[in-house]
Amino acid sequence: METVVRYVDVVLVLMIAPIALIMGAPALGYAVGAVAWTVQRVAGAAIERRALASEDPKWAIGVTLFSSLGRVWLLALTILAVGLLGEKKDGLTAALVVFAAFTVYFGIS
Repeated sequence: METVVRYVDVVLVLMIAPIALIMGAPALGYAVGAVAWTVQRVAGAAIERRALASEDPKWAIGVTLFSSLGRVWLLALTILAVGLLGEKKDGLTAALVVFAAFTVYFGIS
């Protein structure tokens, strides 16, 4: 149960997908936003576990900071790419998915 609460943002993104698609959200934009968010959350959790297990606090802080900034860049470039390669509404949908997921993630953090 603790894992579900920890990843409630990812669960909500996946649960809302059918509703958003029925309402007319672009499938490409939603899929890219959902996959990008999920990948960065899983990567962030793995890096955080490794940093917490480290005995060197400087290394742990550096890795955590680099990871946070890298994940933000990953999301931003993914949204930009889907907006440029697909249609603008795909990029907007991906951005809205990431924004909504981040809002939930920030609320539970």
